[in-house]
Amino acid sequence: VPWSSDADRLEAYLPARWRGVRVTAFRRLPGGYSKQTVMFETEDAVHGHQALVIRAEQPGTPFFMDGADLANEFPALRYACRQGVPVAEPLWFESDPAHFGQRFIVTRRATGTNQGDVFGGEGLGEGAIRSLVSTLAALHRTPLDHDDADFSGSHLGRWARHRTVDAHAAAFVDYWEGIARKCHVVSPSIARGFAWLKANLP
Repeated sequence: VPWSSDADRLEAYLPARWRGVRVTAFRRLPGGYSKQTVMFETEDAVHGHQALVIRAEQPGTPFFMDGADLANEFPALRYACRQGVPVAEPLWFESDPAHFGQRFIVTRRATGTNQGDVFGGEGLGEGAIRSLVSTLAALHRTPLDHDDADFSGSHLGRWARHRTVDAHAAAFVDYWEGIARKCHVVSPSIARGFAWLKANLP
């Protein structure tokens, strides 16, 4: 099972990124429907103590959305981080699955706490609501820089090439029709639904 490995295996991999690094904590979080999450900490002479997170693909996933692909997610996160959106700082994308069985990204651990759990929230205080609203505002203020390598190299850049509502809507319907095919979702009702959408754009 990918990422059931211990800290020793991770410690053997990390010198390719940092010399003299030692893994001091390693914990795989339970759950994770679309991705596996491993929290770990390191020590080395140059960086000192670091709290880091691995976000790895599941061995098999029903997710075919653009944003669920780590090759898209990593540059999008890096672009958002550079634009001041409060996301966990992405450090690198490991595209070779040979190391641990799946591709993964490594980020710094974000500060903060969870609000509620998988079953729902317990009510948000004013501070959490203000934080949420300010984060959404920062996200919507983020410019779409088509000349930026991270932006253009992610799914965001590909979607931003559609300059009209009609073009975007047509591409969006085709996109979800393709996902339905990949997921082997076939039925006369769904086929009729996509045909209706295409005939009634936008």
